[in-house]
Amino acid sequence: MSAQNTPRPITASRLGYPFKNKQGQEITDPQLFYDGLAVVQGGHYLLSPHGFFHGGVHIAWSSGNAFELNEGIRCLADGDVVAYRINRRYYDATPGTAGDGPALRPYSTGFVLVRHRLQAPTPPPPPKPVKMDNPGADIRNWGAWLYDDPQGHRRRAWLRHGTPVKVEIGKIAPGQGRYVRVLDTTGFGLPREGWIERTWLAIDPLAGTGMRSMLGFKDVIATHVYRGDSVDPEASDVYARNKAEQERPATPAAPTLTLYSLYMHLADFESYGRNPNWVRPGYWPSKRYRVGEKAKDRKRLARERSGRQWVQRYPGSNRVGDLTPSFAGSVGRFIHALRAAGANVAINATYRPPERAYLMHYSWRIAREGFAPTSVPEMAGVNIDWAHLDTGGKSDHQAALQAAREMVAGFAIVHRPSLTSRHTERRAIDMTISRAIGADVQGADGLDRRVNSSSDLHSVGQSYGVIKLLSDPPHWSDDGH
Repeated sequence: MSAQNTPRPITASRLGYPFKNKQGQEITDPQLFYDGLAVVQGGHYLLSPHGFFHGGVHIAWSSGNAFELNEGIRCLADGDVVAYRINRRYYDATPGTAGDGPALRPYSTGFVLVRHRLQAPTPPPPPKPVKMDNPGADIRNWGAWLYDDPQGHRRRAWLRHGTPVKVEIGKIAPGQGRYVRVLDTTGFGLPREGWIERTWLAIDPLAGTGMRSMLGFKDVIATHVYRGDSVDPEASDVYARNKAEQERPATPAAPTLTLYSLYMHLADFESYGRNPNWVRPGYWPSKRYRVGEKAKDRKRLARERSGRQWVQRYPGSNRVGDLTPSFAGSVGRFIHALRAAGANVAINATYRPPERAYLMHYSWRIAREGFAPTSVPEMAGVNIDWAHLDTGGKSDHQAALQAAREMVAGFAIVHRPSLTSRHTERRAIDMTISRAIGADVQGADGLDRRVNSSSDLHSVGQSYGVIKLLSDPPHWSDDGH
């Protein structure tokens, strides 16, 4: 069943019994079908006369009282012919020796094997919410944190841009302190006192540096929060959830079920010649389905050539919930701390099915490392033809190389993917983090840590058990691999 272009699998749109009833109508009651099979002496479905399981369905002329047999047997469902054999004439199994007289006992070795593909309906995707504007684009959504301590370690409340405050200016080192004391706020539900970073107050930079401050006196100044270093945490969280919904991948296709049906003891070719009214199988006129006895590509008949279309197969996940429970909890807490500090987190990938890892690994090796397409080992369930073999078993190397390059581009691969990785074990996440440098991110111990560099960010992640792989920019895992 060789072909230059492998046909797309046929999805079954019809399911039914192999015969109609004597009135030419479809059988809908299985009991009627069992009644028609009960009179067959050669073997019963589902149990034989001896009480053993007998999976084959035997049809004989004695069933003609229940079924319309003259129209021939029909496939149970739409599908693809995988293999078939039709005898030119029946074989003779007459026993005895010459002189015993004619006692023709013909038998058939003809068969047709059909593959059926049942596709479940894909559920409609849930509606996406209305797209939100980034709250950081509006200065009214910016603000600064009010702290419990003059070192700025323990956050107390977030003060929005424009919030009126009274602060005390003049300390032991006038004008040099990073944080100033807040004596009063006027916002509803806000703490009255605390400490705030001087940078985010609308006050004269020289305030607190005069002679009065040098003599130890302190001035109380009424001012307000100006801009700040972070966006409204609640608005940021809502925006992040809205963006995640907007970027939610399309609903994957529902799973398919592949099954086979085998039809044995078929009529021979000469019988078709004697019965011109019999319907010929539709595949006879085409050479595409003819396989010679010496064909070398029998094993590869069902294989689909490599190419960009394989990128959509075995899709991975970007959901934290698809990681192992323990690592998912660590990742969730780390991401929450980042977003609370005003950082942006975009999750690129979490779980990667082994089949997808297999496709990524060998497409890279063929495209970038010169690996021979004919040497790629098979993987159960992935019927891919890496070598682009023709009917004679010869590989089209240039076509195979170009197809592998298209797959690498489609997968957006930068480094050689591993066959087995923390992604296939649900223990790794690829994510892009921005706006974290300069922020105070809370560690797993509950203390804020100033992130001045990437290494500081990695240290915060490690406190949660989310460890950075330095050689791969977006990659984090539970052990750094």
